[in-house]
Amino acid sequence: MEEMAPQFAYLRFDTSQVKEELPLEELEHDYRENTVQRAFVTLVVEALEKTQNATDKQQLREVLRRGHALFQGFEEVAQ
Repeated sequence: MEEMAPQFAYLRFDTSQVKEELPLEELEHDYRENTVQRAFVTLVVEALEKTQNATDKQQLREVLRRGHALFQGFEEVAQ
């Protein structure tokens, strides 16, 4: 086994910056006024605040997370 050890890769990830949820208050401050990004966040946050359905809330939070990731260049849009 020890002879094969150098042939395998070992990865360590720094998860200290990973957040479970996006803080909504911080998101609106991340984008300048009158931008598409700010309008997107504002509309999704408003919808999130209006809905009472837990499933809808979860979906809207995911929309917000993915939209933010796209705006930051962390995710790509598949065509």
